[in-house]
Amino acid sequence: MSRGARCFVLFCVALIGSVASFSLRAEVFTLYTYHDKPPYYHNQNAQAHEQSIYEDFVAYLNEKQKELKVELFFKPRKRLENQLKEGQLNGGIIGVNPLWFDDQEKKKFLWSSAFMLDKDVVVTQKGNLFAYRHPNDLVGLRLALSRGLYYWGITELAVNKKIIVYETGSDVQNLEMVLLGRVDATITSMLTFNYFSKNKFSPADFSVLETPHDQYERMVLIPQHYERAHHTLESIIRKASDDPEWQNRLKNYF
Repeated sequence: MSRGARCFVLFCVALIGSVASFSLRAEVFTLYTYHDKPPYYHNQNAQAHEQSIYEDFVAYLNEKQKELKVELFFKPRKRLENQLKEGQLNGGIIGVNPLWFDDQEKKKFLWSSAFMLDKDVVVTQKGNLFAYRHPNDLVGLRLALSRGLYYWGITELAVNKKIIVYETGSDVQNLEMVLLGRVDATITSMLTFNYFSKNKFSPADFSVLETPHDQYERMVLIPQHYERAHHTLESIIRKASDDPEWQNRLKNYF
């Protein structure tokens, strides 16, 4: 082969490699979370980084298919909502439910199947128990709740000033307010309560009311214009509830 021919071949190989590299970059798909709390997601700037449910699930999605490289990032809910409204969100949102985005009929956005079941509980200071079956049972009480989140039945009562809500920036602050007696109760997921009651507080400091405040499915929200990404990921997610591999990973957090 002549020198000129070899140069041409090398040029073609480099060009193909460049195109392949561009295609690979184009296949990256971002999932965002606004749940910056364990065990769902741990801030990457934390000194002692731990694996989280959402990171585990993203790893699972990447292992099960090769069409997309899924990446996970934190972004505040308000910013995500604004970008959704303006059609500028460059990815999906993990760990959410249609009710929280006013899309019960699943027509505004594309939704995945559920990849986990979860529940919220009412937490009080140890021994401060009362009958609870419905949000109306909290009328007249003081609650510490995380800012910007929707709480089934509670948000509506707060708007109508039937309960007193102290908004905070974290579940840790909410639990501290309960512990100090500044509020009557807080509402958080059972998994988050288990994590903080063992790693920051003591389980002996609190009581969890027997009836859960809410039980729900966590899904992935994807904007309508990412139909192909939704199709690729949903083919994996809809099988996750019956996949022992994912269920075994999930059990580590329960």
